[in-house]
Amino acid sequence: MARLFELEDKRTREQWNRSLPLIEAVTDRWERASAQGFGAGTSIYHLSYVFGDVSVGENTWIGPYTLLDGSGGLRIGGWCSISVGVQIYSHNTVKWAVTRGRAAYERSPTTIGDCCFLGPQCVVAMGVTVGSQCVVGAHSYVNDDLPERSIAFGAPARVVGRVEIGDDGTVDFRYDAAPDD
Repeated sequence: MARLFELEDKRTREQWNRSLPLIEAVTDRWERASAQGFGAGTSIYHLSYVFGDVSVGENTWIGPYTLLDGSGGLRIGGWCSISVGVQIYSHNTVKWAVTRGRAAYERSPTTIGDCCFLGPQCVVAMGVTVGSQCVVGAHSYVNDDLPERSIAFGAPARVVGRVEIGDDGTVDFRYDAAPDD
């Protein structure tokens, strides 16, 4: 096994300039995405969890250590970047836990639009819709809908700016002025 890792590590360093855990080095992220029924060109690391009804559009990158909870329905658009450690939920067990199981699990569909970037370690709560072309900062907790082209971060996440895309394809991030204290 050590020799296999050594060979694969050498290959991935030469081809991609990276060193991956053995499971990632010897498996194909695109094949896993295809087997899940995700869109063409989409990849998902084997160190990611997927359960329930999850659909993902084309050319989306789903990083390692992510959790995609489709128990209440989850749709992720195309051309998204779902960073390392992102958790996207479509169910909630808080009421079940605090009532010793008397309350039912809550479920509600969650949607991530096309062309979104979700920063590392962010969490998207059940029932949230993140509009297309949004940028969500690292470690954010998104518990409310985000309009298209929003820039949001924080816990809870707040919209702090807009993504502007010119006719020529240039991208500008416009941040709101800080409020007067």
